[in-house]
Amino acid sequence: MSIKLFEKGLIKQKKFKIAKINSPEFYRQHPDLAPRNIYLQEDRVITRKDMDKAIRRLDMIYKIEDFVHNIQSKISLFFKKITNRSKKKKKKKTALVTGASRGIGKACAIELAKAGYDVAVSYAGNEEAANKTVAELKDLGVSAKAYKFDVSDKDACAKAVEEVLSDFGKLDVLVNNAGITRDGLFMRMSADNWEAVINTNLNSAFYMTSPVIKTMIKQRSGCIINMSSIVGVMGNAGQANYSAAKAGLIGFTKSLAKELGSRNIRVNAIAPGFIQTDMTKDLDTEKIAEHIPLKRLGQPEDIAKTVKFLAEDAPYITGQVIGVDGGLVV
Repeated sequence: MSIKLFEKGLIKQKKFKIAKINSPEFYRQHPDLAPRNIYLQEDRVITRKDMDKAIRRLDMIYKIEDFVHNIQSKISLFFKKITNRSKKKKKKKTALVTGASRGIGKACAIELAKAGYDVAVSYAGNEEAANKTVAELKDLGVSAKAYKFDVSDKDACAKAVEEVLSDFGKLDVLVNNAGITRDGLFMRMSADNWEAVINTNLNSAFYMTSPVIKTMIKQRSGCIINMSSIVGVMGNAGQANYSAAKAGLIGFTKSLAKELGSRNIRVNAIAPGFIQTDMTKDLDTEKIAEHIPLKRLGQPEDIAKTVKFLAEDAPYITGQVIGVDGGLVV
């Protein structure tokens, strides 16, 4: 068996001092003949000194790889955090709800806040109730601010929208909820009572929507929800002014939906039935409930959940009137 072994000046190959041998098994079978400080590995002989160098070199390589991997992980985590923050900022939306200091408007504001919306609260005169609503909204972890103005005043509405945009930067949802009643038989209805209801319940939707859609068109997205009523669908004795205003909101909703659909702006209306609010506190609720299939009056939260649905979960619904009346109008 021929063996090529150089105990001094071993052959250099791949930065190792190694000696080619024909059969490593020879040394395994005859360990007493093997030179000192050599290692047999497959088809080569490596000195202890060079083995130590190789181990140190590999150890350094592993340390460098671990260092690079650690840096890459930190960089990846850094950009992931930035991306998540950016997504959160993009997803943050703002809603403006008129008449939101109490009743249905307050419930709508709270429901939208639960969905993550910053909320602008519009109110006419009850500052204490408005501030209480704002405090409740902030407790839900969103930004909120109250704005006092008369929705029947065109200039006041335009100024309020400008302030909301300045404070929040954008406006994604408008809920035209503000409304009043001045009930009475038509033959005894004064022009003042007629105009007050029409101005607050119908004209206000025009005054609020007009400046808002300019922003929504630029954004190429938006949602407008008009608070109509079942009396706008079927009428009601003693409420000619209120019925006319709420019926007008339905026509307003359907027309705007056709005009603004191509701009990705959805416009819908909600027609509440008898809801337990200040407007219905003087009515005989037990007698009314007898005519409702669900045998009860609705709660403000019933309307609020529908508002949230239209704002957040109904991207392909526009131009519709959603009845929330317990089945009263079937």
